[in-house]
Amino acid sequence: MASIDIHIGNQKFSIRGDADNEHLHTVADMVQEKMQELMAEHPTMSATKVALLAAMEFASESVKGRRQLEDYRATLLEKTGHILDRIERELTPPTN
Repeated sequence: MASIDIHIGNQKFSIRGDADNEHLHTVADMVQEKMQELMAEHPTMSATKVALLAAMEFASESVKGRRQLEDYRATLLEKTGHILDRIERELTPPTN
């Protein structure tokens, strides 16, 4: 299990996870960057509210990504089905 110490919003956190250190650092950097961006946009907002807003934005991106993946899979399955149907028609000997 990987473990890293990160600083987000002037606070230190120890993060542990099943992913490797590189993944944890990438995620931590994304969170730090998003929170800094939101703090600059909303300077009077508390760190807790900024963290919640960041979480909402990440969750929204995740939901959109899942929908895109589902749409892609459905399109891929549909096209694959059409290709298989065509192959079967081509390989089936004509009946007289």
